[in-house]
Amino acid sequence: MAARDPRRQAAPPGVEPPPVGAEVATELDADEGAPGERTPQGQASLIVRAGDGAARVIDLADGDVVAIGRAPESAVCVDDARVSRHHARVARRGHALALVDLGSRNGTSVNGAVVRGAERALAGGDVIRVGPAELVVAIAAPAPVAPVAPAAPPGSAPAAPEGQEGPSSGFGAGFVVADEAMVKVFQVVQRLARAQTTVLVLGETGAGKEVVSEQIHRASPRAGGPFVRLSCAALPETLLESELFGHEKAAFTGADRRKIGYFEAAQGGTLLLDEVGELPLAMQAKLLRVLETRRMARIGGTQEIELDVRVVCATHRDLQAEVAAGRFRQDLYYRISTFVLRVPPLRERRAEIALLAHRFAHQVAARMGEPAPRLAPAAMQVLEAHAWPGNLRELRNAVEHAVVLAEGGVIEVEHLPASVTGGDAAPVSAGSPVSAGAPAEGGPMPARLAELEKKSIEEALAAEGNNQTRAAKRLGISRRALLYKLDKYNLRR
Repeated sequence: MAARDPRRQAAPPGVEPPPVGAEVATELDADEGAPGERTPQGQASLIVRAGDGAARVIDLADGDVVAIGRAPESAVCVDDARVSRHHARVARRGHALALVDLGSRNGTSVNGAVVRGAERALAGGDVIRVGPAELVVAIAAPAPVAPVAPAAPPGSAPAAPEGQEGPSSGFGAGFVVADEAMVKVFQVVQRLARAQTTVLVLGETGAGKEVVSEQIHRASPRAGGPFVRLSCAALPETLLESELFGHEKAAFTGADRRKIGYFEAAQGGTLLLDEVGELPLAMQAKLLRVLETRRMARIGGTQEIELDVRVVCATHRDLQAEVAAGRFRQDLYYRISTFVLRVPPLRERRAEIALLAHRFAHQVAARMGEPAPRLAPAAMQVLEAHAWPGNLRELRNAVEHAVVLAEGGVIEVEHLPASVTGGDAAPVSAGSPVSAGAPAEGGPMPARLAELEKKSIEEALAAEGNNQTRAAKRLGISRRALLYKLDKYNLRR
């Protein structure tokens, strides 16, 4: 069920309706645990690493039981003398996860504490060790329901939420809690949610600042109200004031009706000012006044409106450096940084890479109408070793690239993009041997391999009379993979 904001009514004639459909999914609310509970309610998984370090992901639905032991039929089979035949199990009952040690000879380690013949409740980020095997508990809140965005100004498109292309193609992973770094963030989010404190969320582009901001809203007493997001970088300066505060009819040329701004649309809920560091100085002064007085007036209006809005700001910029450079007001910085929450980049959350890659692969395959491929251990090791400067966006794109190319239901290293495997080819000049059609004996290995692949495709097409289906069969790849490579090497005719 979705909680409908009682303020959402049909706008009176001549008034532009509020820019947000104030509907927020509340499937978490019915069974919420005690305030400050460490584990978000939603999808749960085990990230399993064997002695060789290779990772795989086991999703846990309600009622699932994962057996761990030396017995071959165990879901997590650990062939080690220190492990009992039926050693332990992990079970999910509703939103609760628990480890049960089955009277094993050496016990089961949970976060370094040994459990023997007993049950232990589990939370996101907990680490279970059985002999050489390690199991990390990963829990994700359901992906937030995207609010209806305000109409975009003419000639532009509304910005999608961070990490999303649109309402139907987002991360879908929600707020993932597996790595210790994100466990700490979630603990802070749970406490912040109960306060009305203005929060400044910092983090690299693509790290998940918006997801964290929305979780603050969803875990708060304001969860039944709207969550409204404005990307301060997406609108020109001339439109920002009208979008934030709204305007009255005839306030300026072209204002043919009253417009409700983002602040009013967020009444009773939370307003996220994303990329707040991009605000021009004049707008910073106006925002400061509203935050200080909790009152505002629409452009062209004289009546002040009382605001009941929690403001969360997010940026990838170093605002202290921006203040020192004179590009950001110091008084506004102090006002919005009552509490600063840093979202760690993906390279600092390596325990979550396997889970996110697994989830992205399922999402991409579902969009393509195909079964989800699994990631080979070698491919997973490459993903976990990469630095991910583009964070979750880069990981999602890499997995999508691999799913397109994967054959036989398994993603191998060669299906990953060169930027991830370390095989980026240097640009080749028009007069080089590679561009002339022959592999360069002394050239970079990626360039030589790329040219060989291109040459093989050209030969297969020629042999099959440019029939792409037969050429793909000759090459041992799918037609979809061939089309991808034709675009890659500009071979489409």
